[in-house]
Amino acid sequence: MDQLKDDTVKRLHRSLGSVLQAAIDARVEADRFPESFLLPDREEGAACPKCGGDLKKIEVSGRATYFCPRDQSRES
Repeated sequence: MDQLKDDTVKRLHRSLGSVLQAAIDARVEADRFPESFLLPDREEGAACPKCGGDLKKIEVSGRATYFCPRDQSRES
């Protein structure tokens, strides 16, 4: 079974806290989220707000998910 390394879990935990706080601060209104969030750019081929690369779309548990392959690797 694959498992995340301890330092990866710690970084993920910190990141989740930051994302949740941003959502609370924005009152979960898409137009109030930080520009660095992918929410307004959810379209395959749209430019990543961080690096300008093309966003990709995959399906995870039946839901569309958008990510930047340059900035969001599957490696841990």
